[in-house]
This record gives sequence, structure tokens and C-alpha cells, in this order.
Amino acid sequence: MMRNYTHLPYLIDTHDYCRQSAGNRALFVLAQTLSMTYRYEVFVTSQVKGPHAPFLKTADEKTIAQIAREGVVIYPETNAGNKYDAKHVVRYLLNTPGFIRGDKSFPATEKIFAYSELLKEHLRDEKNILTVPVIDRNAFLKFPIVPRSGALVWKGKGKPVDVTPDPDAEAAREITFEWPESWAALGGEFRSAEILYTYHTYTALIHEARLCGCPVCIIPNGRFTRQQVHESPPWDAGIAWGNTPTEIERARRTVMFFHPDYDILLNNFPAQIRRFIHETQKGDAWIH
Repeated sequence: MMRNYTHLPYLIDTHDYCRQSAGNRALFVLAQTLSMTYRYEVFVTSQVKGPHAPFLKTADEKTIAQIAREGVVIYPETNAGNKYDAKHVVRYLLNTPGFIRGDKSFPATEKIFAYSELLKEHLRDEKNILTVPVIDRNAFLKFPIVPRSGALVWKGKGKPVDVTPDPDAEAAREITFEWPESWAALGGEFRSAEILYTYHTYTALIHEARLCGCPVCIIPNGRFTRQQVHESPPWDAGIAWGNTPTEIERARRTVMFFHPDYDILLNNFPAQIRRFIHETQKGDAWIH
């Protein structure tokens, strides 16, 4: 029998758990936080696997239909439209709308939250930032300290078409979706590398490398500006904007300051999640 909810239940529209996708991990961490920390009724639409399996429930068709009528459905920006015809919709921007897939704009009836301040231009209310912590701090540590040598590069699914390949980056060992095979192994690579080159400005690898004391060289692709990165938590300590000697030296000199900056980002989360709950539990007070 379906229960009568004291508070609005949540349904989070998810794909199967994927360790390599920070956005995917964010949806599962959000679900677990709402369920385990704040004791709300939370369901996801995919089969629950991975580290969150003991804590989450997969919604069946009846549950989906009831939450669509009575609760809150959370869609990532990659999922176009309102496929469950939900009464209360939250659109959680984990990336630029339409950049991967999905819609570029959303109905006025939807509440919009963004994972990062880099995406705040797409918000109706710039206070609606929800940076769910997705990095395993046990894997990405500065210690043990080992001699650094060589470089790493992240190309993702490919270099942006309008970016000229950088010789130093092209000569580096490439991080892929298959290698390293675990977070622990990736942390070890970051602790032993001299630098990470990335053709992508928006990736959790930039934070993970700096947590391990590895400076990062962003090869600008025109998507975000240096000023945006400088102003968006956790800011730009340890980042070189372009592969020049001056920038590389700045990154190496400042990477030690990234840890306290990242701690500030994490410390913002409790207030952010409380705001998220307050805004999404209004029920019929939503504007329709």
C-alpha cells in the first residue's frame, strides 16, 4: 500500500550509477543526503547499484505516478521535458543546459538549481546553488608525498574542436574513462604527477588533482572565462590559465592554498541543502 506523506516525497530521475561521472554521482549523493540525513522519502528511477545501494530505493511505476502527483520530481538538465508529467519539477543543472543533451530553457513553473556558480547565469535566483560533495577525500589526499615526475592530460570524449592541441598536453599520459581503474589509483597518479593538463574547464578532475597537490593547466576552450573560474568556489588556486611559464609557476606556487578553499566549498553545503529543502517543500505555494 502507498503511504500518505507528511512531507513532499522526492523522485530523482537518474541513470545507472557511473563512477566516472561527477554529475551522476551528485544525483545519488543528493538522494542519499535527503533520505539519510534529513529523513525525507526519496526514490530514484534507476536500479540502485554502487556505494549508495544500501541507502536508496528504486521507484516502481505506482510510486512514480504518486510522487508525480503529490511530490517533487528532480530532473537533471540532460533529461528533456517533464516525462512523468510531474506537478512540482526541480531542474538540477549539473552542466550547461543543452551542452550534452536536453533542453536549453525550462518552463517558468520549474524551480532551477545549479551545481556550480559557474552555471549561475542560467538561474532565476542566484542563491539556488547546490554543490553536492562528490569527491572521495579518502582517495584524493596530499599524502604520502612522493617525488613528482611526468604529466597527465584529460581529453574527455575529445578535445573541443576549436582548441589547438598543446604539445606538452599531447605528450602526457592520458586519463581515460577506463584508466586509472579506481579513485585510489587516480589519487596515486595525481600525487606523483607534476601537472594535469585539461582541455575541459568544467570537470571534477581539476579539484581532485589539486587536492592531491598536483597543479592544473587549463587549456582555454572559450566555454568559461578566467574571471568566471576566479570568482566561482572553489576558485583558482593551483590553476594555470594556458600553458605559459608564468601561469605554470603561478599554479605550482598556489596549489597549496586549494585545500582551505575546497573546505569552504564543503562548508557551504549544509546551508545550501536546507535552502533546497525549504524551496522544494512549499507544495502548492509553487507558482503555476
